[in-house]
Amino acid sequence: MRRIIIISFVIILSLTTFIYLLIKDNGNDSTVNITSANEIQRGTISTDFNQNKFIYGEEENLLKEIGECDPMAETDRDPLRPACSPRFFRFFPLDNNATLKNGFILMVKATVKGAETRKVKIYQREKGTLVLVNGFNGYLIERRIGKSKYDDLVIRFGNRIGNTLHHYNCVYKWNNGKYQFDSCEDIDDRRVKKEFKDSMNLEIKTMLEQEHYLF
Repeated sequence: MRRIIIISFVIILSLTTFIYLLIKDNGNDSTVNITSANEIQRGTISTDFNQNKFIYGEEENLLKEIGECDPMAETDRDPLRPACSPRFFRFFPLDNNATLKNGFILMVKATVKGAETRKVKIYQREKGTLVLVNGFNGYLIERRIGKSKYDDLVIRFGNRIGNTLHHYNCVYKWNNGKYQFDSCEDIDDRRVKKEFKDSMNLEIKTMLEQEHYLF
């Protein structure tokens, strides 16, 4: 009889432990999913618009507010008349707020409205209105923690010289209410040497301004 009681106790204890661990694991998974949906993605950023999804629930209304999409578009396959769809647009939070309504980074797919390149647009809400504070004819490839609440951004630009397409990875940092050029780190995916950095920064900054890579 005593042996039966001991065996029963061990079984009950084992089942209780198993159920506790199962509930604990499920709770952790749920928390991770909620957090990962809204947390800021830092480090290298790669965007496949065919796999892109809207995750904040605000994206469509914000696109309509700034006039980037056609709410009456019958398909999301026509970039000349872009639907309010993740096939054409990707959103990033501007800072650590859990909402996009007061500011966001918008990446727009190439060919939208006839554009030859991807675009990055920075919006902030001022006196109730979303205002474009930065525009780049390039695309976001990296995001880093900055000295302010606004992350540093690495924007990749392409420039065709003759028959050769060259790429420039440039760092922009928040200053005086907008992103401003800080440095060019890589040219054609090769790190700019320290001894050439000052001269190359000046040359590339001038090129970006004069050839309308910024708007």
